[in-house]
Amino acid sequence: MLCYLLFLGTFLCAIGFVENAVVPKSIDSGPVTSFGTSLLVNLLLLGLFAVQHSMMARPQYLNLRGQSHTELGFRTPFLYKFIRHPIMLGFLMAFWFTPHMTAGLLLFAGMTSAYILIALQLEERDLLRYFGDTYREYRKRTPMFIPRLFKK
Repeated sequence: MLCYLLFLGTFLCAIGFVENAVVPKSIDSGPVTSFGTSLLVNLLLLGLFAVQHSMMARPQYLNLRGQSHTELGFRTPFLYKFIRHPIMLGFLMAFWFTPHMTAGLLLFAGMTSAYILIALQLEERDLLRYFGDTYREYRKRTPMFIPRLFKK
């Protein structure tokens, strides 16, 4: 319960950060620096991120309460029957569907969107490895983000 409450608080702070509301620091606040300095800091952070993720051990199997991925099977509950990544679609919509796009929000939306698109390619590669032809068939019949209005 404590973890859920901590997540809820963190998520509410993130909303305040992006919406420039309630929290003391927001996406559009902070010191003004030159473009070159900002670019250098961001490139260094991206490099650090790349090093961190290249050193992480990749799990070879999914273990949920002692069950392997083959025991759990491949399931497509509710929205997953229509699109493969409904949660990520929700995030993309939250980042881009705004009535007031600022420079900070544009940078944030662009970078997080790029991160999501890259991460989904890696996730789908792992799902293909774990579930093989079952996931391959699911990919053929289910679009990534935009549901098909009419079935083929």
